[in-house]
Amino acid sequence: TTFSHTGNDVVGTLTLTLKKPTVITRVEVLNRQDCCQGRLEGAQLSLLDINNVVFWSGRLTGLGGLQIYTM
Repeated sequence: TTFSHTGNDVVGTLTLTLKKPTVITRVEVLNRQDCCQGRLEGAQLSLLDINNVVFWSGRLTGLGGLQIYTM
């Protein structure tokens, strides 16, 4: 789905594994609009290759709305 929630966890992790090799050029993160935008402040976004080696990494701002990261 397009929605994830960590409940009341202070630290949460979301891992997505793609079914086949895919070229990723852009990641979009849409933070919730109704409240709590600060929960994503400073969250680490990392993309790993098939060998679990980080090839891109960045921090989320925690701002409301859409955040776009290009590789």
